[in-house]
Amino acid sequence: MILFFSNYNQKLERYKDLLLITVMFIAIPIFIIMFFIYGMLDTWGLAIVPIIVALLFTNNIALVMISASVILSQILTWMLRMHRQAGAMEPSFIVRFGILLIVLRLAFYINQVYVARLKENTFIAYHDFMTKLPNRRFFNEYLERTISVKNAAKKQVGVLVMNVDHFKLVNDVLGHDGGDAFLKMIGNT
Repeated sequence: MILFFSNYNQKLERYKDLLLITVMFIAIPIFIIMFFIYGMLDTWGLAIVPIIVALLFTNNIALVMISASVILSQILTWMLRMHRQAGAMEPSFIVRFGILLIVLRLAFYINQVYVARLKENTFIAYHDFMTKLPNRRFFNEYLERTISVKNAAKKQVGVLVMNVDHFKLVNDVLGHDGGDAFLKMIGNT
């Protein structure tokens, strides 16, 4: 039951993200075009706001979809403007579109750095700094997940605990660097 709820919750989160991305993909051009048509205002600056919101997603598909939506809305706005002004092309639109493309490139870079830092922080939270082996937090969470999965399948779980007796003696004889190397050797076997 717990495993089912956990999987259901993960699927629900993915569907929620997908729904939010789809709504933003559809709503951004509609909002910007309607603002342009009824407000008689050029809203190219509004296009940057959804890009900033997209940075919060950890998957690139959100940023790609929202970026495509923003570009589409800008092209449609440009087409509406050309239709209103009988085909006149403003150089300022090209400059603004270029600025928008620069903002999009910067957003992709920021998102890439954000995701990398998130992975790094997750690794630091679940691994020992010195040995790079999984730490107690990782063990406890992994054990809880394993127990719930095995309980759902009506299976048993075993845990083997090892201890290094007289480790202080190892540090005294080999020094702290030698003791660290010894721990790494034991952990990797």
